Amino acid sequence: MGTILIKVYPNKFLQKTLVEGLSTDTTRITLFLPEKYPFAQSRFNRDLKRALGQDKVCNLGQIIPSNL
Repeated sequence: MGTILIKVYPNKFLQKTLVEGLSTDTTRITLFLPEKYPFAQSRFNRDLKRALGQDKVCNLGQIIPSNL
């Protein structure tokens, strides 16, 4: 499971994306945006590439183990 948060101003977020592994070959991606955000589908497609590690512009993520 992972969360992508896009922060635009102190304490304000433009979007939130949840990535959840449902099984060994199924993943659910949920995108949360402000109600009047004009580019929701293109934003979702971009985050889908990021979650899959296929976005060459933003492929800097790293896995941080959790002790939860």
